[in-house]
Order: sequence, then structure tokens, then C-alpha cells
Amino acid sequence: MEENSAIYVDRIGSRVATMLVAIFLCHCLDALFTLLHLGRGGYELNPLMRYVLEFGAGPFLAVKLGTAGPGLVFLGLHEHFPYVRRGITALLVIYAALVGYHCVLMFHT
Repeated sequence: MEENSAIYVDRIGSRVATMLVAIFLCHCLDALFTLLHLGRGGYELNPLMRYVLEFGAGPFLAVKLGTAGPGLVFLGLHEHFPYVRRGITALLVIYAALVGYHCVLMFHT
């Protein structure tokens, strides 16, 4: 099978699945660190999530994690489509950097 075959999968490959789980864990850490940051007087930069936060932490977590999970599964099912693996790798790098940024915020405030 060639690398750029645009086919769906019924089982996500172990490498891609590991990356997707890592992204979801980073997403969970991002949500937790965001709530901690807000508790210290911080500010949510994302206007949509800032709006959802007006309803409380529960709705914030439900929306944040409830959109991430299905989105990551969707990407996993498309792992053989052009650019999806690169996109998954980019997401992992971005979310790892975001968690690192949260760590910097926590230790400098």
C-alpha cells in the first residue's frame, strides 16, 4: 500500500494511536492548567472557551474534552489520507508546547 492512499481504517495503527492518546492527555493537562491559571487570576485567550467558562468548570471541561476526543478519533480513522499523519504530528508538537507554556506560567506567577 502506498503512503498517500486515501483509505479509511477500521483499526488505528499503534504509532498513530499512541500519538492520539498523547495529544488527548496534553489536551486534558491544558484544561487542568487553564483552570488552575484562571484560579490565580489568569485569563482565557480563546474567546469561545472564555464564553463557555461563564457557565462553570464542568461545561468548560465537557466542551473542551468532548470536542477533542471525537476529533482525534476522526483523525485516526483518516490516518492514511494525505497530510493527516503530518497534522497529527503537528498537533502533538503544538499541544506539548502549550503544556510547556502552562508550566512556565505556573512557575513564574
